[in-house]
Amino acid sequence: MEYWLGIFHEGNEQMKALARAAEQMGFAGIALPDHVAMPAGYKAVHPSGRRHIEHDTRFPCPFITAANITAVTERLRVMTYIYVLPMREPFTVARQVATLCAQSHSRSDFGLGAGRLAPTVQRRFNKAAAILVIIVGLEFLFRSGKLFGLVKAIKWGFI
Repeated sequence: MEYWLGIFHEGNEQMKALARAAEQMGFAGIALPDHVAMPAGYKAVHPSGRRHIEHDTRFPCPFITAANITAVTERLRVMTYIYVLPMREPFTVARQVATLCAQSHSRSDFGLGAGRLAPTVQRRFNKAAAILVIIVGLEFLFRSGKLFGLVKAIKWGFI
């Protein structure tokens, strides 16, 4: 069994020390949350029943954070949970995923999703995920990292 450390609202200044400590304690990896921006009037409640995100909640860039974590550790893996793909331009995302995977010696997994802000976001997710498959290649994504959101998209027939 593997244990992963999910971090949330941690400050940038402590991320490297947190990664080293997680590796020393035997964690398999660190899961990094993502949000680009939250509307000031955001009212949605997490499926857990709690509301733990506000419009001013800090979300450091998961790719830069993951690069820092893998640079100061030897075996610790990193993953995004979930990377809100529709808020980004997919060509740059594909480049970032491939670069992180190569520079971390395949210690990165890429969990992505559509988010929960609007139904139209799902359509953007489907298109962006299809572009990722074309650019990076499905075989590369499965060999180098786990693209959980894409697996679900293919399974459910979105792509």
